[in-house]
Amino acid sequence: MNKKNWITAAVLVVLATGLGLIIFYMQPEVKGAASGQSPNYVFTDKEWKLQFTKPLNKETINEKSVYVLNKENERVAVQVAVNQSGTTLSITSPENGYQSLQEYTLHLSDQIKSRMGLGIRGNQAIPFQVINELPAVESVDFLKDYFTSILKSQKSQDRNFFSTQTETSEDSAGAGETADSVSGGGEGDYSQTNNQVEGVNEADIVQTDGEFIFHINNDQDIEIVKAEPEKSLDPAATIDSEENFYPSQLFLSDQKLIVIGEKVIPHSDKRTSREEYVMDKSVTAARIYDVSNQLSPKLEREVGTEGYFNNARMIDSTLYFITVFTPNIWLMEDFPDIELRPQTMDSSNGDNYQPVNVEDISIIPDVKQSQYSIVTAVDVSDPDSEVTTETYLGGGGQVYMSDKSLYLAASNQEYSIMPMDIMPVESDQETTIYKFDIDGVNVGFAAKGTVRGSVLNQFSMDEHDGHLRVATTEGNTFGNDRSSTNNLFILNEKMEQTGSVEGLAKGERIYSARFMGDKAYMVTFRETDPLFVIDVASPEKPEVLGELKIPGFSTYLHPLDENHLIGFGLETEVKKSDAAGDPPIVTQAGMKISLFDITDFANPKEKDVEVIGGPGTFSPLMNDHKALFHHKDRSLFGFPIVVYDQQGQTGDMNFINQGALIYTITAENGIQLASELYDEKQKNQQYEDWDSEIKRMIYIGETVYTVRGNGVQAHNLPE
Repeated sequence: MNKKNWITAAVLVVLATGLGLIIFYMQPEVKGAASGQSPNYVFTDKEWKLQFTKPLNKETINEKSVYVLNKENERVAVQVAVNQSGTTLSITSPENGYQSLQEYTLHLSDQIKSRMGLGIRGNQAIPFQVINELPAVESVDFLKDYFTSILKSQKSQDRNFFSTQTETSEDSAGAGETADSVSGGGEGDYSQTNNQVEGVNEADIVQTDGEFIFHINNDQDIEIVKAEPEKSLDPAATIDSEENFYPSQLFLSDQKLIVIGEKVIPHSDKRTSREEYVMDKSVTAARIYDVSNQLSPKLEREVGTEGYFNNARMIDSTLYFITVFTPNIWLMEDFPDIELRPQTMDSSNGDNYQPVNVEDISIIPDVKQSQYSIVTAVDVSDPDSEVTTETYLGGGGQVYMSDKSLYLAASNQEYSIMPMDIMPVESDQETTIYKFDIDGVNVGFAAKGTVRGSVLNQFSMDEHDGHLRVATTEGNTFGNDRSSTNNLFILNEKMEQTGSVEGLAKGERIYSARFMGDKAYMVTFRETDPLFVIDVASPEKPEVLGELKIPGFSTYLHPLDENHLIGFGLETEVKKSDAAGDPPIVTQAGMKISLFDITDFANPKEKDVEVIGGPGTFSPLMNDHKALFHHKDRSLFGFPIVVYDQQGQTGDMNFINQGALIYTITAENGIQLASELYDEKQKNQQYEDWDSEIKRMIYIGETVYTVRGNGVQAHNLPE
């Protein structure tokens, strides 16, 4: 064979090999299918969902291509279906459920095709076990096999530019009661944190006991300031920051100050070549101080859990904090003995972090994620009390908590991975919500449910009379061709859907939601702000009662009384596009306060409105409800603010000032300015001073205190 023929043959071999590889990696494959020691678990009466790497052709899914056999190789009557995007295959349990504690096998035939006509990689048999309660991890080898299968699935996706991956990402009040009653004047006549659920406290960057103010300063020290407005407000005591500890949240409960923060534990100063890729350990630590003598705080205890801080709550003296830990599974091949379990520490038992016992790790069925969700509970009133740590395989996102249950909502969104671009693709977005029962330091998994779409924040969830109400947005919210819609789902105690309202406000997304007893209020936006009033009294038949369309949108809704709602957000202006056929251009036009009259549910009205500043005006209240100042007895509402306006025809933003505003808001008189607490603007100042920005406002007696990263200032409380 001459040289030319050799070259031709080599090129053909390369092309054939390349084509074969492309076809191989374009074939649909089950994501993270169990193998070896890592089985699949299915509850007796629950639906099982398998995720595929490529969209399936619905016409190829039938009783011949997908079926279940029991141990006797007898067929079991199940129903199968594919979702709209084709990437999720659902297997519904038999009418009377599977037999508990029995083994079954799901069979997938190579007759299953993708939408491109490519079959799955041969006939597949996937074993699964039927359970009544959460199984525990059996061994370290079990964990290795579990994470190896996930790593294999991730590598399979990474080889293909056109593959997809799934990523996991906070009104309600327990028992139907909003927390408005505790966000105003409390015992001792001083501010409380603007909690959402009565009796369920949330952490914040500022706390007060009515005599002293505790806050995190710019240097991440904890300053303790005696609230004496006629004297100096310099710190009376300080808990100095420590190297590698970064406080972010505070609780104050019966002379106990709880400081939650990130703690970085260096791996080792003497790293070998094999250790050079091992990263430092990041943990979430809760430090409990005795502040019975506020001038001399004493550290009583430290409790830590490996992973990043998700959220925290307190009920009475019990602290709950949730962390998410992602082990370094990509190092498993180079470091076979790498620790895959999260580590915990309780200073009552020493300062060393120890891995969670294998038998204390639970597996949530139908979840295959490379993360752990860890719930830690401790009674802070007793330094010798037991710490409860519940560890689950599977990540959590938004957190909602009632007085009886904890909910973690994990949204999945598929992304197209292409060179120089990562964008969401059209897919059936879903949110899996995990429910945990709580009783003191006892935390236990109760159930899980799935709803279509993604959850905005904790205000999109609410527990009432044993049912969970959830507001979601699904579909594409990017670009001009928006296919998004908005929904409200109601789930029972078993997290099974009982009713829904679907398909609201096409092309828009939810910007805020609030639940008040038997009513739900939802704000969506694209060009105008529709406020939906939804009757959720019947869990089986929720229905839209009324709708109001106005400019702008609210990012936080706060109940004034049973007939009025306050919205805090942005004013907007809609301008015609210069390009023919393009949609209108929506621009920001200042911060907006709206007072909604919802007396007539079918005809909600915007009773009063206040617009502050222009484009660029911002308040932390827009994305953090705990920035709201509220004095209930005097109907006062306030917030920190940075004010900008538009300058002339150029459209440039012009800095006006920074500080805080307080309004009197009543149903009778609407929105009235009560006090302006602006800073003295410096000459030629062009933008806000971040170091001296007001973070929070609290009141004690007749004084309003503005809390900044660099100090505390006192002002008279408006009448």
